[in-house]
Amino acid sequence: MAIALDELDPKGAPPATAQHAHHLRALAALWLGDVARALAAVDAVLRVDGGCALSATVALVDALEKKPAGAMGAYVRRVTLADGWMAHGDASAARDLLDSAHARRAFDPQAVTRLAAAGLKLVPRTPAERFRKRLARAAACAPN
Repeated sequence: MAIALDELDPKGAPPATAQHAHHLRALAALWLGDVARALAAVDAVLRVDGGCALSATVALVDALEKKPAGAMGAYVRRVTLADGWMAHGDASAARDLLDSAHARRAFDPQAVTRLAAAGLKLVPRTPAERFRKRLARAAACAPN
C-alpha cells in the first residue's frame, strides 16, 4: 500500500483529495514503523487546506518522534501506535500491537484496558479469536 501511495501524485488534485492522499501516506508509514516518512507526510498534509481530520495522526507522529529509549521506549511506541489505530477505527491493528510480550511483561493496567477495548470492538470469527476476546475481557476485570 505504501508503494502505491508513493506513486500517487496529488499535485493538481483538488485540495481535499491531495490532503487525504498525504494523510494515507502518513498512516502507511506509521504502519511500517517509518516515523520520519510519516512526519514528512504529515507536514505535506498540513501544507494543503483540505479539511482532513488529522489530530490523531499528528499526535501519534509527535509522540513517536520523541523516541523513548530501550524496552520501555518500544513499549511506549506500541501503546502510542495502538492508540492511533484505535482513533482511526482499526481495533484489529491495535489489538495486535497490544497483545505482545512487551505488554504482557509490563502488565500495565492502561495497556490491558486498551487491549480489552480493542478486543471488544472485534467480532471473533474463530475459536482462537473468541479465546483472545475472553482473555482480554478477563484481564481488564482482574484486580491489579
